[in-house]
Parts: sequence; C-alpha cells; structure tokens
Amino acid sequence: MLKASPLRVGITGFTLVELLVAILVLAILIGLGAPSFRDFILRGQIRSATDAIENGIQLARAEAVRRNLRVRFVIGSQSGQSSWTVSEDISGTVIQQSRASGEGASTVTATITPAGASIITFNSFGRIAANADGSVSLTQVELTNAAAPSGSSRRVVIGSGGAIRLCNPDINLASTDPTKC
Repeated sequence: MLKASPLRVGITGFTLVELLVAILVLAILIGLGAPSFRDFILRGQIRSATDAIENGIQLARAEAVRRNLRVRFVIGSQSGQSSWTVSEDISGTVIQQSRASGEGASTVTATITPAGASIITFNSFGRIAANADGSVSLTQVELTNAAAPSGSSRRVVIGSGGAIRLCNPDINLASTDPTKC
C-alpha cells in the first residue's frame, strides 16, 4: 500500500496577486460610496440638531401641562454653539439644563423666526402664552448646514395653539408631500 507523503499536502490560501486584486476592488467600492456617505452624515447632523430643538420645545410644553405652570423654552448661544434651556417662567427654576442644539454638529446653523426672538412660553394648557419680558414669541427654527446638499435643511414650526411640527422647507417638494412646510 502506498501512503501519501506528508510533503504533498495541498497548499491553501491566497496568492499575492489575488490579495492585491481584492484590495483594489475594495478601494474602488469605497471610493464610489464615500461621497454619498458624507451626505448621509451631514443630513444626520441636521436631523440630530433639529430633533434636539424639537424635543426641547416638546419638553417645555409637556412640563407646563404637568406642573400646571407657565414654562419657557429659551434658545440662545453659548461659546459659539446654539443651545437651549427649559425653565419655569416666573421663578426661573431650570427644568432641563442647556443642551447644544448641534449635539456634536457644530457646523449646523439655526435661523430663528421672527428675527431676534429667542423665547417661547407655554401655559398650563400647553398653549402659547405671552412672554414675561414682553418679547415676541419664537415661531420657527430652521437648521441648515452649508456643506450639506440642497434640500437638507429642516424646520421646527410652533403653531399658535402650541402644536410642534417638524417639516422640510425644500421648495422642490411636491405640494402633496406631508413633510413639506
């Protein structure tokens, strides 16, 4: 009987040429996907900042109803970044500490309407009330990123009844699109 020699065991694995071809194909695929991944990240930053502001406004409204007090949402700027605070209107007791609206996205900018407004106050019914300092109430915040593709901005709109809506201000959207402002 003949036995197989231990020297004739088959060699398995990749050759150097096969490895280089696989790396080249991977590099091409990454090169094709990188631009759209960048847009995905930029849109995600805008969405994250918009959600942070929307959640802050919703928190102010919910706390006003829960505490049966007037609660205000104040958007401002601290150390170059947009931030917000939710506090009781009269006493000023802070309910939620200031949070960066960008949530890590310092390139996201907020445009507030009406210009110069920074406060919105909710009464115990969750409706908009007059601000204690007599200033005009905040009605919308639009967040954009100059590096993001067009149509990426988002807007938080506060209705006169206190309803909070997140929408897309892109003028190219169809009028039947439910996300259109």
